[in-house]
Amino acid sequence: MSHIQSPLVVARSADSREVHQLELNPQFTGGWNADGQPGDEGITVLLEPRDAAGRLLRVAAPVSVVVVDPALPGEDARLGRWDLSADEVAQAFVQMPSQSGILLHLAWGEKIPVHSRLHLFVRLITSDGRKLQRDMPIEVQLLPAVTGASPSRGTAVKPEGGESPGLPGNERPLELPQEPRSARRPPVWSPIR
Repeated sequence: MSHIQSPLVVARSADSREVHQLELNPQFTGGWNADGQPGDEGITVLLEPRDAAGRLLRVAAPVSVVVVDPALPGEDARLGRWDLSADEVAQAFVQMPSQSGILLHLAWGEKIPVHSRLHLFVRLITSDGRKLQRDMPIEVQLLPAVTGASPSRGTAVKPEGGESPGLPGNERPLELPQEPRSARRPPVWSPIR
């Protein structure tokens, strides 16, 4: 039996004003296990900016990412916010056979999730001022400190500089490993689509 490889999707470099829609790739968006130990240290997000014809675009534009816990009330629900500059977004673009787009690995700050089902919100601001937004539910693996399992580490990984994700302008992405954790998880079947 021959193995058929999927073709590499080549993204065209473009000005962000050409972005017509912003997609979140659910296969590569979810919990991020940076150290191979139980529990996710943050989230992985794969953004796919697309033109009016649905073609993937390589763009540099500011992006904001927010994660909330819908099971918590008010301000307690917000787990983190990361604001990335156009330059940071441009550097995060990856193009490989299994994934293409803006690949972000974002570490938890001082607040870590206490529930595994969270909600992700992403906003990209185009050069002509449009705000393209997407959101989706995500699931993460809780850290041992939350689940009561014997912890194998001290505290949660913080963004660069050790700043809290709740403070504007202090959010930073972490390094970009080659494969997000969610890529190693089998898909979860659901009758609700």
